[in-house]
Amino acid sequence: MAIITPKLLFADDCLEDRETYRRYLLGDKQRTYNILEAETGEEALLFCSQEIPDVILLDYLLPDMDGLEILSELKTQFGQTNLPVIMLTGQGNEQIAVQAMKSGAADYLVKRDTTSQSLRLAIQNILESVSKRLKNEVGPHPREFFGVVENTPKSIFTINSDLTKKQLSAQLYRAQRLESLGTIASGIAHDLNNILTPILIIAQLLPLKLPNHDEQNQQLLKILEDNSKRGVELVKQILSYARGAEGKRVPLQIRHLLKEIEQITKNTFPKSIEICTNIPTQDLWMVSADSTQLHQVLMNLCVNARDAMPQGGTLTISGENLFCDQSCAGLNVEAEVGDYVVITISDTGCGISQELLEQIFQPFFTTKDTSQGTGLGLSIVFSIIKSHGGFVKVYSKVGKGSQFQVYLPANNVEVML
Repeated sequence: MAIITPKLLFADDCLEDRETYRRYLLGDKQRTYNILEAETGEEALLFCSQEIPDVILLDYLLPDMDGLEILSELKTQFGQTNLPVIMLTGQGNEQIAVQAMKSGAADYLVKRDTTSQSLRLAIQNILESVSKRLKNEVGPHPREFFGVVENTPKSIFTINSDLTKKQLSAQLYRAQRLESLGTIASGIAHDLNNILTPILIIAQLLPLKLPNHDEQNQQLLKILEDNSKRGVELVKQILSYARGAEGKRVPLQIRHLLKEIEQITKNTFPKSIEICTNIPTQDLWMVSADSTQLHQVLMNLCVNARDAMPQGGTLTISGENLFCDQSCAGLNVEAEVGDYVVITISDTGCGISQELLEQIFQPFFTTKDTSQGTGLGLSIVFSIIKSHGGFVKVYSKVGKGSQFQVYLPANNVEVML
């Protein structure tokens, strides 16, 4: 069978957005595309009447009709239930996404969250579904679609979307739970601040009222004060996370944060857990990050490691510089070729089975008792690191322990000594 260049249609009235999609796809070194562009729903339907594209990127709001109306027209015109359409929304309205999928769309993306990797992955999922359908059901014989028979069709519209539907259902479920989280967080933020305020005040007053405490107790009070302040910030972070807001990013030297995490874990974790560190003293690259968010990420990972070692073990915290080449980037959906600072949190605990590894980043998924965890920790870790342009890799073996690697893009500024 001849190699086919996928035909893509961008149906979006925003020129800037269309240029962004084109730039993302031009950066794909593994595939080339034949790209068409339409500014209105009428133009999009006209293109489809001439020859249906392999993938359609469809903006929900077009000048003459909305995306759901176009989906309805496509279903009527071609008599298809499953359409190779990626619905694009500007506000991340999950209700629109649900309606789009029920109307036959294969995927949806929120414009503000769309990256080159997420766009390529969505397109790849549709193209692979087509390829799998052809191999499993049709074989090497001539194919009939939309009443046209060709030996080597230029584009194919019928897809097997079972796998994509399953993935998108999980995405929608995650989005709905996060929306619920935002509602809950908004309601309890005031009460949480009322709880944290007296704790913070007492932590600040005790050193003044009890000045003769030894150095270790003074240090513990300082940790209490610092973490009470962070608690207040974390309430804001949960709200920002649920609402999709970004934190304040500044050039940050990771080794200072790692040293702080080391001190907290050594002072608060059980003595049966040995804390080992491998933190370069001078040559770690800078990153552009929100320090409170990264503190939250690292503490979540360290607490999970602690909980995985109830009988004791070794917790290792390390940082290193790494260049992610094309082969490395190709193995990770969120990765780009370039320099990264890699933070590794390892434990010698119970480990995670392969089945659970596929679910650990889902919101509210947890293997702990409800009194011990909410299941939000790793979901927040994933969301924060992704918002920083990074990604997370996990290695684990049951009975041998786990290793979480956090990749953060290096900031191209001179390293602070």
